[in-house]
Amino acid sequence: MDYIEECKAKGFDNMQIHEVEEGFRHGLNGDQVDLYADIDFDHLQMQEIRLGLQDGLNAEQIHFFARKEFDWKQMNHIRQNLKNDNLVDEHKAADLHGKRIKNTGLLAVVGTLLIAGTAGGNFAYHYYSLTSENLFIQLSADKIDIEYGSDFDAQSYIVDRSKDSDDNLSLPDSIDTKKLGTYTAAYTLSNPYKTVSSIMTVNVVDRDPPSLVLTDTTAIKYRTDDFACRTFISAAYDNVDGNITDKVICGDIDKTLDQQTVKYTVSDSSGNATEATLQLNLQDVPQPTPEIIYVPSGGGTGTAGESNSGKSGVSGGNHGTQNFMFSDGYDMDSGYSACVLVMNNVGHGSCTPLKNSAGNYSGYQYTD
Repeated sequence: MDYIEECKAKGFDNMQIHEVEEGFRHGLNGDQVDLYADIDFDHLQMQEIRLGLQDGLNAEQIHFFARKEFDWKQMNHIRQNLKNDNLVDEHKAADLHGKRIKNTGLLAVVGTLLIAGTAGGNFAYHYYSLTSENLFIQLSADKIDIEYGSDFDAQSYIVDRSKDSDDNLSLPDSIDTKKLGTYTAAYTLSNPYKTVSSIMTVNVVDRDPPSLVLTDTTAIKYRTDDFACRTFISAAYDNVDGNITDKVICGDIDKTLDQQTVKYTVSDSSGNATEATLQLNLQDVPQPTPEIIYVPSGGGTGTAGESNSGKSGVSGGNHGTQNFMFSDGYDMDSGYSACVLVMNNVGHGSCTPLKNSAGNYSGYQYTD
């Protein structure tokens, strides 16, 4: 079984198999391919190790970053540093060669020191500085409230942070402030070897009270009339809940008082409340004059049962009775006027005020 078939038998996927094939295609031997042909590496990690081998990194340098806990981006960063350090060493080795140092044993030692000391030292220093770096993010608060519909500027809440050239800051995702609720804003700061995070709780709240408009601010009613407080509501609107006119609450009235304030209140889903008032004046219904009016057929006025000539009885025939009730839309004035009009048309009769069982005036009655 050849190398590729062995990898397939171990469960390598197509992308991992491709990296193994690429290694052999670029002249790597089996021992070198063994350094990255590991089922626990994904194909991107395998690619970084393969490129390191193709860059000329030795096994010790490869082992320095070929670790499963490093993702491919971290591997790439380390590989590039090792590659750059090797280039520096090559230039230094060329300078030494240009000076014709003939002691090959010393040259080998110097070269080894350059590689181990300079490349390894530079990388080790860089690695140590990043792993020991004091990464931090300081936020202005752990918990904030922002108003419904306002802008959330994540950057503005950072008070201070470490700012090494290798640091990478990731801001939290945007927050939809058109939706009330609690959100978690995660700030992440990282270098190739370390990551720190700071969490801020963001509450999107509504503190804006709704609007409430009445049709009038004052009203005059008869004390005996029914009072429907909702007829004075024009509209109630909230920036979050929309039309909340049906949620308006209005109080009862005291009909024993001549003047009083009727209170209207409405609250939105966040508990913000608005109040409006109506000044109500109650009046008694004017009392009609309980006078029986008699108009004889000869014209003019007189006492009941007498004409202007003093004789009882009038012409014009018997016209019976006719009622003019407040329940039919008449009031004291219009009921009385209608009754007198009939009486004048007939030429005689009387208009008598009527009362209901509660003793309140309820209309007029024309009697022939």
